[in-house]
Amino acid sequence: MACVVSRPNGLKSIQFVDFQGKRRELRLGKLSSTQADKICSKIDCMLSDAALGRPHDLEVAGWLKSLSPKFLKRLEACCLVTGASMLAKTLGEFLEEHFATIKTVVKPGTFTMYSHTRRNLLAHFGADRRLRDISVQDAHDFRQFLLTSTSGRNERHLSKATVNRRVQVARTLFRAAAKRKYLEENPFTDVAAGDQTNKARKFFVQEEVVDKVIAACPDAQWRLMVALARYGGARCPSEIVTLKWSDVNWEKKAVTLNSPKTEHHTGKENRVIPLFPELEKYLLEVRQEAEPRATHVITRYRSTSANLRTQFGKIIKNAGLVAWPKLWHNLRASRETELCNKFPLHVVCEWIGNSPDVARDHYLQVTDEHFARAVSGTGLSLPISDPAEKTPLNPPQQTEASEENSGKPKECESSSASVSSCDCSGLPEDSAQFLISTSEHMGVPRFELGTSSLSATRSNQLSYTPSIPESPSLRLTAFKSSHAGANAAAKRDV
Repeated sequence: MACVVSRPNGLKSIQFVDFQGKRRELRLGKLSSTQADKICSKIDCMLSDAALGRPHDLEVAGWLKSLSPKFLKRLEACCLVTGASMLAKTLGEFLEEHFATIKTVVKPGTFTMYSHTRRNLLAHFGADRRLRDISVQDAHDFRQFLLTSTSGRNERHLSKATVNRRVQVARTLFRAAAKRKYLEENPFTDVAAGDQTNKARKFFVQEEVVDKVIAACPDAQWRLMVALARYGGARCPSEIVTLKWSDVNWEKKAVTLNSPKTEHHTGKENRVIPLFPELEKYLLEVRQEAEPRATHVITRYRSTSANLRTQFGKIIKNAGLVAWPKLWHNLRASRETELCNKFPLHVVCEWIGNSPDVARDHYLQVTDEHFARAVSGTGLSLPISDPAEKTPLNPPQQTEASEENSGKPKECESSSASVSSCDCSGLPEDSAQFLISTSEHMGVPRFELGTSSLSATRSNQLSYTPSIPESPSLRLTAFKSSHAGANAAAKRDV
């Protein structure tokens, strides 16, 4: 408990015992008793917070923020300022601290995306804005600010997908601030991020267009980079510039792509794609020009300072074409759309390196070829299996049965043929071994399963007898048969 001590000459000081049990004294100088009592109450709150390990409330944090640097140093000398200014953290201070932490953790592309949101936050709120002062309404106003702001040389408005993505990043940043106890709750929690799919930037790059672009490339390595993106579905530059000759298996016609983007997911550090015929010729061209001891496939454009997107845009322009919205991504998306017309979706996603949900939202497209097939009525050419080519169930057992039936009358053979022609698709695959008898009943086949290991009730459930009316002749035959059996049993008993 802190207390105010008054000196004879009007000087005031506050004596207290800190959370480590040491007796300390804070000299205040000439102050009124009212001012000294206010400072003493604040010190009591700070001592309680330090003992309980909790952050200071808004009142104490605001008071500390208003103090001069000289007085703050005196508080620090008395071990009172440690963690005291947490709630007074400004937006600029937090972003500087947080970005210094994540710079070596996240990928360069992710860091760039976060930096765009950081720039927008500082432009809207200001670097000196305290985190505690940013309310839920301020978070909604930030979204409106993004919708009306412009970017780029042409001062174009941000798309809704970009706005939604930056709102999501802002929510992530303020969640990190809440975990560090810089604020009590995340003001961006209820701000809807929305859909991040921009259908206007989807574009299917036809093979004829790619051929023109490849013809305009300056060398073989540029031709291969375009082919890897369009026909191999590789990411540029991460997966293309890291490709090595040891990753190419010429014998098995397979290429292993190392994926830095997905390496933090278990089992997603690399993937194997087929060496497609459209891709193989460009890879062979670079192999013929490569040095004998070359390690990487792409050697001229591996520098991080090389802006492949800008150079690719110039190549497209030299080919007499108009650049599509997302130069490299649209090539990958076009390849995945093509492959989905020939292979199952899970197989294509394994080759392209994304999930089915991501493929549906950001990759797969409806092309003019789909409409043409629908109008012509041809549809997609899918392989259809011929039922006549199916192998029979349990061939050895059916062979044995045929050998046993070789000495039977023709009636039995016709009966067996009628059973074999019966539809048994609903039975288990190994049910043929339980067939024990066949008979002709009013022209309708009847068969029954063996019940050596089953109960009588189960046998009745497995047997199949068509529900048909019984003729009088059959009833008479059955009566004579039963009467003859009864007479034979009576003679044996005598």
